Amino acid sequence: ARVMQATRAGLTPAVATASTRRSRMPSLARAQRARRAPRTVAVARASVSSSSGDEEVVPELLDEDDSRRNELEWDAQSSATGLSAQLRTTNALRERLSREMFHVKPEEVAPDVVYKSQVHEARGSEDYNALMTAWRPMIKRQLLDFTYDTERAFCPEAGVLLVRWRAEWDGAFNADAQMLNFIEKNFPDYAETNAEEYARLKRDVDDPTNSRSFTGDREYAVRGITTIKVNAAGLVTSHEDLLV
Repeated sequence: ARVMQATRAGLTPAVATASTRRSRMPSLARAQRARRAPRTVAVARASVSSSSGDEEVVPELLDEDDSRRNELEWDAQSSATGLSAQLRTTNALRERLSREMFHVKPEEVAPDVVYKSQVHEARGSEDYNALMTAWRPMIKRQLLDFTYDTERAFCPEAGVLLVRWRAEWDGAFNADAQMLNFIEKNFPDYAETNAEEYARLKRDVDDPTNSRSFTGDREYAVRGITTIKVNAAGLVTSHEDLLV
C-alpha cells in the first residue's frame, strides 16, 4: 500500500535513480581500486614511458642487474678522477720513492709536467720521462756504493707528496759499473755464457733490492726533499728535488 502511495505521489523516479546509483557503485569502486593498486618501484631512470588514453605515465623501472651496473659505472668514474685518483697515485709513488730515487712511471705523468732541481730542469712528459729513465740507473752506475735512504714520506695535503731522504757514496768513479757497461755494450751474450758472474756483477752495481744501508761513514753524503704534485686525474704535474 505504501508503494502504491509513493507511486501515486510521484516518487518512483527518485527511487529508481537511487537504486541505479547503488547498482553502479561496486563496479566504480573496483575500477578505482584497480587504478590505485600499489606498484613495486625499483630504481627509476630519468626517462618515462609513453602513454595514451587514460593510462598513467610511470617511470621506466630498472631491474637489480641494471641498478648494480649503474653503481659500478659511478664507482669507476669517481675513482678515475678527484681525490681517489690523487690518493692512488701518491700512495704508489710514496711506496716506490721510499726505496729508490726517480722511480716515476711514464703513465703517471701529465703532458705538461715540470721538473726542477738545483742543477737541472725539464718541461713536458717526453723530456721528463727520458730524464727519469736515464737517471734512475745512472746514479748507481756512476757513484760507487750509492746508498739511498728515506727518512720520511708523507702527504701534507691531497695531491702533494713530500719525501725527505739522504744519500751517500764513495767517490764518483765506479770501476765495477764501468766494467758492467763495457760488457753489456760489447758482449751482449755474456749474460748467457757467464750467467753467474754477470748476475753477481749486476747485483753489486745496480743493487736491485736496495739492500745497502746508510752508514754516514762514506766519502760523500747529501740530504734532500722531493716534492711531487698530482692533479685530479692522478697525474704528476710537478716534481722538484731540493738539496738541503
